Amino acid sequence: MVSHAGYLRQFWGGEQDDWLAVVRGMHALGEAAATQAPVAAVDTGVGAFAGWPGLSEADRAVLRFVLRLTLAPGSMTAAEVSYLHEAGFDDRDVHDIVQVCACFSFMNRLADGTGVTLLDTRRELAIELFGQGALDAHRRWGAGTPSS
Repeated sequence: MVSHAGYLRQFWGGEQDDWLAVVRGMHALGEAAATQAPVAAVDTGVGAFAGWPGLSEADRAVLRFVLRLTLAPGSMTAAEVSYLHEAGFDDRDVHDIVQVCACFSFMNRLADGTGVTLLDTRRELAIELFGQGALDAHRRWGAGTPSS
């Protein structure tokens, strides 16, 4: 089993700075989701990933769709699906995009709800990516203690 960051490190075709930018973009999205209204966080998230190397317009359409489905599911409309269709996706593609997003969200909720956190072997990578302060804040959050 490999973490998301570990997967990127192992399989990302770009330079190290590229995959670090991706992971840091994910971190920025998490911060936006915690501090902004859901629909605003979607826009922030799309902007955070705008600099991904090789991100196509179709990729941006999927990113926008899954961010909205994850952060603001009550705001989903037929227009969101139409946006994917305009980007070249058919109904089967839309179904697959929704399924992957839903399964990923389920696994995150399962991990959060049962207290799963970083394994000892992943702490070094987490510190490299986000810094000790962010890891400490995550652990305080996981323990239910207030930030200080």
